[in-house]
Amino acid sequence: MAARNAAHRAFDAFGKLRFREKRSGTWKREVGAVDQSINLQKSQYSLRYYLNIELAFATERGRGRIVGRAESLLSSADAAQLGALLDVHGTKMEGEHREHQLVEILNRLMPLLDELSSVQAMAAHDRRGTFQSMGVTDPARETFDDL
Repeated sequence: MAARNAAHRAFDAFGKLRFREKRSGTWKREVGAVDQSINLQKSQYSLRYYLNIELAFATERGRGRIVGRAESLLSSADAAQLGALLDVHGTKMEGEHREHQLVEILNRLMPLLDELSSVQAMAAHDRRGTFQSMGVTDPARETFDDL
């Protein structure tokens, strides 16, 4: 139970510092023209969590959205570490240590999220393959293709 609470404490500590508001378990903020949200999702089948990211913006064709797991935006080493830390059942460690390491990884995610403040910046990252493992809606894809 302590490990589970550590995941929630780390997520909320990070969200309070970096995001504007929490609604229905999701931390949200606006950065430039982009609405960003993060959500901690518990697996239905085990004591494992997933950190979901959503980037959304207005387009002429509707709401453009990019959704996926935070691991997709991290280096492979950080992604593997995040996955292990969020696997509460499979990775045994003290709750405080887990919480500290989770906050460290989430803080390493922030420079990229801060950079994704405009549609142009998101389009540039899309061309570099940043969102390759994430879902990109048709309005977002069409807008990126036009830039």
